[in-house]
Amino acid sequence: MAFTDWTDTRIARMNWMDVALLKVCVIAFTLMIAKIWPVVLTPHWAIFAFLFLLAYAPLKQVQIGRLAQMMTSTQTEQRPAPQASNRGFNAWMEARIANLDTINIGLLKTALIILSLLVAKFWPPVLTPDWWMFGLVFIVTYIPLAIKLLIRQDD
Repeated sequence: MAFTDWTDTRIARMNWMDVALLKVCVIAFTLMIAKIWPVVLTPHWAIFAFLFLLAYAPLKQVQIGRLAQMMTSTQTEQRPAPQASNRGFNAWMEARIANLDTINIGLLKTALIILSLLVAKFWPPVLTPDWWMFGLVFIVTYIPLAIKLLIRQDD
């Protein structure tokens, strides 16, 4: 099995809470690195903004393309009426993350890293806590993800 196939099977297990934990984990790790090594924040903010747009644009295009594909398929064929269990926030979030793959997760992590550095550049008080507090948040959010995605066997 290729590495991307293996990671795609792991990503298919993710629900919206796992994606939220992943985001918090990446942001905490990035802020910890920025606190330990402040040289990361030396580039001009416009460079961070440009890099963020480069990383985030493909993610948006994928979502827009899938939305357009869903709209054209619903116009040509009749969809069944939604059931009561398919309504609400959980269903909306699961529909958004159902098609995530390795490349999309990588782009999401990259965009979050750059956005975290941009926020730290514009708002330095975000780096007020000690580095170990960011590390603690990273570990606390990474452990459930590692157990679910890496250690637990396939169903």
